Amino acid sequence: MLGDEPGTIYASTHSKVGGPNVTETQTVFGIDTSKGFHTYGVDWQADTITYYVDNNAVARLATPSDMNKPMYMLLNLAVGDAGSWPGATDATTPAEGHMLIDYVRAYTTKRDASPVSPSLTPPDTGVPVTISAFKLAGLTRAASGAADGELAGTASGGALVTIYDGNSIVATTKADDKTGAFAVTLKDLGAGSHMLTAKVGPSAVSNEVLIVVGTASSVVAQLPALQASGKLAAIYLSDSHVLPVASVAAMTSLLTDSKEALAAIKDGYSFAVTTTAGNNISVVSYDALGRMTSTATTSIVDGQVTRSVETKVDGSSTTLVYAKGAVVSETHVHADRTKDVLLTNIVGKTYVAETNSYDAAGTLMSTSRTHSDGSKDWEFSFDKQTGIKTSTFFDNAGAVAMQTINSADKMVETKYVDNLKTSEYTYYTPGSADIAKLKIFTAGVLTYETVRHSDQTKDNYTFSPDGKSFAVKHEQIDATGKTVMIDLTFQDGSHAITGLKGNLTIESTAKASDTLKGAGGDTFLFERDSGADTIVGFHPGSGIGHDVIAIDHSVATNMSQLALKTVGQDTVIQISATDSITLQGVSHTALTQDNFWFT
Repeated sequence: MLGDEPGTIYASTHSKVGGPNVTETQTVFGIDTSKGFHTYGVDWQADTITYYVDNNAVARLATPSDMNKPMYMLLNLAVGDAGSWPGATDATTPAEGHMLIDYVRAYTTKRDASPVSPSLTPPDTGVPVTISAFKLAGLTRAASGAADGELAGTASGGALVTIYDGNSIVATTKADDKTGAFAVTLKDLGAGSHMLTAKVGPSAVSNEVLIVVGTASSVVAQLPALQASGKLAAIYLSDSHVLPVASVAAMTSLLTDSKEALAAIKDGYSFAVTTTAGNNISVVSYDALGRMTSTATTSIVDGQVTRSVETKVDGSSTTLVYAKGAVVSETHVHADRTKDVLLTNIVGKTYVAETNSYDAAGTLMSTSRTHSDGSKDWEFSFDKQTGIKTSTFFDNAGAVAMQTINSADKMVETKYVDNLKTSEYTYYTPGSADIAKLKIFTAGVLTYETVRHSDQTKDNYTFSPDGKSFAVKHEQIDATGKTVMIDLTFQDGSHAITGLKGNLTIESTAKASDTLKGAGGDTFLFERDSGADTIVGFHPGSGIGHDVIAIDHSVATNMSQLALKTVGQDTVIQISATDSITLQGVSHTALTQDNFWFT
């Protein structure tokens, strides 16, 4: 026994038959060895060793062959250590430990006396003992699987209850003093049938509870007999929950004649009927009610699987194609008729696997290719609702190298280096206002953009040029390749817009102090919140090449609503409380009605 488990007694043999230390143990529960003196006894016979506590036989083990020779008694109290049975001591270990012994007695069997096999339970109390439940605690999933569980029941209060598996003792425990309830853990109930009973005294024997542990194939053959036993409590399948049957008729017979035995199978079950025809093996699967759920056919050539197809009753299916024993194609058709195709073990390409997904109409919706290390090689997706198709290309390390996005009106091609964008090229469909657009990035930041329009004009943008005071330079280029206007955007949001040829329309930007300059015959546009702007080189008057100030009607509708004043050599036109136009070097007397236009 262990000092921290005074209610558990371990009855063991230690032998060298079959190994350096072969131990067989039966565990006795429910006797608190720390409360008062108890008598312990061992009846050592040639074939069995029986263990007693307080004159009650509680355990019996077979006598190992190397114990049929003179032995000696050892009574000791030991302190655990790392790696030992009780383990190392810790802060909870008492400073002192005591094992108190009142007496030790040794007896020998009379030579002319026949050995008597003692009862392994205390005297009968006259109260029935009953097993009420077995609760699974663990199950080893293997052909030789084993179950662990808790057996519970009732007996007379304080009774010593011995649990049998057939004729073998597997545990001993003590019933609760008041309620008579008992529960004991049973370990390693191996493959096979286990008829469990609980005994108190020589005649108080509980009901029999049959527990079966085994593979699906071993259990299915036992179902009729288990049904007939009438004592079956539970069946635990240690491998598959698919019961193999020879035919539909055999399945129907089990469903009809072995209902209770089938119901005892824990965690459910299904059926499978297997047939062979030539190179094909077919397996038809059925649910627990005998309804067909799927059909699977496997083709084998020269001992190797070449193809397998599983079709379910909802119309979904899975098809596997093999080459040299390895899967090279896997097709999943879903109940809604969508489909996924997985290609594997691809050789001669930069990728080794590819997955394709199709909608119910057979349209390719997505593709994914991967390298041998699992990193991405290429991806494709199609949004059927928007018509957008996206392709992403990856480098050997799985980082994005290029992406193309195709839509009804354009195709955008973006390139990357070290996961940073380097360029973006947009191609527009014929008939669009633009032909193409190119963006250049430096360290992932946009630095240049050019747009070619359908009339062969262009707009060029330079962003954040080093050492310059402006943030953006915008150049408008005509169809002959000549620059006709330059717009500089400064860090504060203001603009300097210069027209390099006459008859241009130059527009003020909102809420900024812009400087505007034309080449003659130009129209300068101003709307509400245009800010305090300046026009350099304005051409006043009504003659050829005169300039026009176009003011939005939301600001003013006629000259009377404008306030003109001379400031030095300039004319300042106040068009609202916050908006003004300064005509640099122009006298207001030189202005005419032809220099103003109210839109």
